[in-house]
Amino acid sequence: TSRTTKNLKDITYGNTSFVAVGESGNILTSDNGTTWDNRTSGTSYQLEGITYGNGIFVAVGETQTVLTSDNTSTWFARDSGASGNLYGINYGNSIFITFQYKTIYISSNGISWTSPSNGTTNTLRNAIYTE
Repeated sequence: TSRTTKNLKDITYGNTSFVAVGESGNILTSDNGTTWDNRTSGTSYQLEGITYGNGIFVAVGETQTVLTSDNTSTWFARDSGASGNLYGINYGNSIFITFQYKTIYISSNGISWTSPSNGTTNTLRNAIYTE
């Protein structure tokens, strides 16, 4: 049982915890994938994506929202530098990557973000890392 009536948008696993995010800033955590606990995110904006890397969870969503947590219980708002909604996030090769329409944002720590020139004219929604 997820203990929520809100739609969930994404889920990840890291540091022995599952973390799911969704509508109204909803964050759920579980250590077994069966029993879920609601967490206070500090935002009412929809969260679109979540990933784990470099020892922290990073969630992104509407209105340039970026949240980080190293323990799944306490979440901190971060400044992404974006001007709109962020869609999808992933971690690979020591870099977090997220998207706002046609703009890429990257971070090595989930806290400080930059936007390298990418030259795309296509809408971006997500990235995947493979070795």
